[in-house]
Amino acid sequence: MDHKRQTIFFILLFLLAGFPVFSIDVAEIQVFGGLYWQGSADQGGAPSPLLSVWGAEVPINLTPLISLNPSLSFPTPQDYTLTSAGLAVPTEIETADAVTVLQLTLDAKLAFNFNLTRQLVLSPFFSPAFIFYIPTFGYGRGKAGYTDPVSGETVTFRSDLMTSMYSFFRSFRPSVGGNFVWRFGDSLGFYSCLAAYFPVFHAWDDLQIPFYDQFLITLRLGISIYLK
Repeated sequence: MDHKRQTIFFILLFLLAGFPVFSIDVAEIQVFGGLYWQGSADQGGAPSPLLSVWGAEVPINLTPLISLNPSLSFPTPQDYTLTSAGLAVPTEIETADAVTVLQLTLDAKLAFNFNLTRQLVLSPFFSPAFIFYIPTFGYGRGKAGYTDPVSGETVTFRSDLMTSMYSFFRSFRPSVGGNFVWRFGDSLGFYSCLAAYFPVFHAWDDLQIPFYDQFLITLRLGISIYLK
């Protein structure tokens, strides 16, 4: 299964898996923005360490204590290039050969909701999150359909980069964190979330890369819109 089909398959699976429970008990929708930090062990580039992130979350109450919180988020698109070893790494915008990649994060948070007061709720969670990479603009050899000006052959830089990003099941990023919600009105509340996403694929990729490479931390702030 190529990376495009893999992305579509997991997105559809995520949506279909959540569809039957959306009718159970959805009491609020959370919309947020925030910051997204991604570790990088590559010394050759200088990617931005902080990106903005936007998204939404829908808590589905399973019991008075436990909820399933599907979440969709995406940071600012980031440029990626290939190292001499053929590994996709984030890079600066001045890099001659690169592809701007949109990262789509799908979470399925299992949250444990503790009512500190009638208005304050603290919800630690863990999630089998997935990050999908969608190529957009390309530069130099990263352009779609780019051909070598000398040989006239199609260059595989773009497809090689995407293959690297999906290799070793790099899409799988289990996460842990916590939500904090303060309800200050009948229909509105303040939402915050701190989460860490772990690059567990380093345990089996045999690339001898430090664990903090591709380690993600995100801080999200937003509003909760109460439906009932």
